[in-house]
Amino acid sequence: MFDFTKFQQGVVAAIAAFVLTATAVGAAVGPARAIETAPAASLRA
Repeated sequence: MFDFTKFQQGVVAAIAAFVLTATAVGAAVGPARAIETAPAASLRA
């Protein structure tokens, strides 16, 4: 028989993994974007 609880647990785990991945990518890209858009004078200081 199909166990809906296991299916629901899998869906929640997949959503949580997606959110965690998106957060990690955002945290890695954010500082690079900040440096990329910073004025050149502030990088030489």
